Amino acid sequence: MKNLIYRLIVIACVLFYGASAHAICAPNQIDVANDGTNCIDTKFSVTTTNLVLPDDFEFKFNISAVGTFYVDCGTDGTLTSNATDVSGKTIVRDDINMVLYTCSYVSGGTKTIRFAGTATRYDNLPNAYNNTTIEFYTDATPQLLLSIDGRLTDIFPQISTTVAGTPSFQQTFYACTNLNNIPAGLFANIRITSRQRMFGQTFSGCTSLTAIPHNLFVNVTGNTYWTFERMFAFCSSLTDIPSDLFDNIPGAPYSFYQIFSHCKSLTSLPNGLFANVKTGEATMFQLAFWNCTNLVGYIPPSMFSGLITNGSPTANNMWNSTFQGTKLDKSCPTGTTQFITGYEDYWDGRVSCVPTEQVCDAGAYLPQHWYQCELCPINNYCIGGTYTFNETTDQGIQSCASGTFSPTGSAVCYPHILHVGDSNVYLKSTKQTTPSFNVKIGNDIFYANMTTVPTKMNKDSSRYFRAQWDNNSYYICDDTTCGE
Repeated sequence: MKNLIYRLIVIACVLFYGASAHAICAPNQIDVANDGTNCIDTKFSVTTTNLVLPDDFEFKFNISAVGTFYVDCGTDGTLTSNATDVSGKTIVRDDINMVLYTCSYVSGGTKTIRFAGTATRYDNLPNAYNNTTIEFYTDATPQLLLSIDGRLTDIFPQISTTVAGTPSFQQTFYACTNLNNIPAGLFANIRITSRQRMFGQTFSGCTSLTAIPHNLFVNVTGNTYWTFERMFAFCSSLTDIPSDLFDNIPGAPYSFYQIFSHCKSLTSLPNGLFANVKTGEATMFQLAFWNCTNLVGYIPPSMFSGLITNGSPTANNMWNSTFQGTKLDKSCPTGTTQFITGYEDYWDGRVSCVPTEQVCDAGAYLPQHWYQCELCPINNYCIGGTYTFNETTDQGIQSCASGTFSPTGSAVCYPHILHVGDSNVYLKSTKQTTPSFNVKIGNDIFYANMTTVPTKMNKDSSRYFRAQWDNNSYYICDDTTCGE
């Protein structure tokens, strides 16, 4: 019996410790200790091209940040560095010096390198050339990078609004000629403050990229000197730029310098790309689309609508050679009319055009010297129709007659007065008391005031209009008599 009990204890111990020894991490986690006891969620990863040994047996990258990081080079990869901060898959850094890290392999094929951890500080160099927080532009590595996934800012977040609290992605993927994708939100949740060239040349020379995700900069705000200079320059396969790419980005000196220069597969300009830029800054758009040799059509007026609306003056060299080397129109094609932006003299003869005729839906009109329909303003009605672009006259808008009312975007005017006999209460478009007396006209609700104090409908009336609501008697009243 004792022998049986002993055997059962031994078997239980083997099962328990064996199970612990063979614990595994989830596929999206980094097994830091290689025994399933410390599993860290992957935040960013890169996939290589097909490595051919012995020529391609190393994948290298640089990091310049303080913090603890985790890197999994794959089943047959080993992480090393030219510093003493690597232990297995863990990197512990206490300075911001640029350090080279290497994943070395003993077999060929496609490799996936996964990253995790969190930075706690960056360099404090605000000027032209900072230490890049992470970069793959080293030795032959750019040509080995095929695709990327995740968010870099989950590992290298905004720590504070100081320079040392803001990462830099200058040249991070520079000359990665085989990189074929950019994941959504790669640079999310960053406030651009005094960190210059923060995205300078980030994807410059990535000749296999064809598109940019519209939400690349989710919740990214601010701008400063040179922020996006040459970011996508020489991306010769790029065919699509999302119109909302810079929706939250204002202008700054040199910030879009050569940003899309030499993108020879671009064929048209996106609407509203720089619509949020409302002030002219020195050299801001200089050479932005320089030598985009297949760029045709005209310049959409919405592309710079913020500048047009605000009448921003041109700063020194702001438009210098912005469209040089393109095939953009120098006269408006049939069916369009030139839209005067005030910047034509700086575009080397290129023009902005709008459709000669614009169709406005009911509830909208065509303002003078504008390229799209706008909602009918309050107390006006707009029945909609087809209108011809006009520099000096609003088209399709009429004022409501006296005693009638319309909300914004209306195609009709409504009665604006509540009549009881020969006494009147004027209705409001916004609620002024709680509860209120609501009158629905069409799809719109108007309001009259209610009070529990016996009140005449208006100062000239001897009448009372009373409503029972929730066991209380309320009086419907004019503003001048409520509470008398």
